[in-house]
Order: sequence, then structure tokens, then C-alpha cells
Amino acid sequence: MAGLKLKNFIVDKMLFKGNPNYIPEEDGIEMDPHISVEISKKDQSAVVKIDVEMNYDLENPVYLVEVAIVGVFEYNPEEGEGVTFDELLSSNAIAILYPYVRTIISDLTARSHTYPHFTLPIINVVKMLREEDGIRFVD
Repeated sequence: MAGLKLKNFIVDKMLFKGNPNYIPEEDGIEMDPHISVEISKKDQSAVVKIDVEMNYDLENPVYLVEVAIVGVFEYNPEEGEGVTFDELLSSNAIAILYPYVRTIISDLTARSHTYPHFTLPIINVVKMLREEDGIRFVD
């Protein structure tokens, strides 16, 4: 389905903040990622932002991580095979950007050399976001 094309993406935010007071728990480390998506479109162009915040709801997090990437997409209805721009943005665009977010988080946590490395799991992120109402279209 070539109706959707990623023109460019930028890393909007990268933050890693270790917790020097972290006390390891006996049953391992706890990770709590929250993922949200904002989509804004105009005509045949759109901007999709994936924002991940990790561990902000934990009492004693090993570290805090924030990553946001913004993808710029174009739509070609003739090549969309009957799939609307909104449908492609709320599924394919997210699936295209999610691996970049995973890589950035993996790289950030690996480079700390002090705290445990973490990689977001391979999941059906679109399904999860739909179940949690994590996809929002904005004007």
C-alpha cells in the first residue's frame, strides 16, 4: 500500500535521567512506558508525533526516559487502494515510526553504562493505542 509516504522524521525530544538513589528490588526492575500519538493533517500532508514517557508513575524508578519523534507524511489517494488518509495515519504511520522510538530508547538506556539497558517490546502498538485511546487527531 503505497498511498502513504514518510517524507522525513525528526527526533523532537530525548531525555534520560538516572536515579542516583535507586535501590534495586529483589524481583528485578520495573518499567512503565506510556505511549501516546498526536496526528495533525492538512490536505494531503500530515504530521504524526509519537511520545513515550517511561517510569513517571513509579515510586522508585531506575531512570526516567522521554522520547518524541515527529514524522511528516504525504498521502496519494490514487495509490491508497481505497484506504483513507485517516486510516493510514492511525495505523501505518504509527507502525512506521514505532521502530525508531524503540531504537532511540534502547540506545539511550544502553549508553548510560550505569543503569540497566531496556528495549521497548515488539508489540502491535496500533492495537494497544486504540484500546487505550492513545491516538488523537488534532487541528
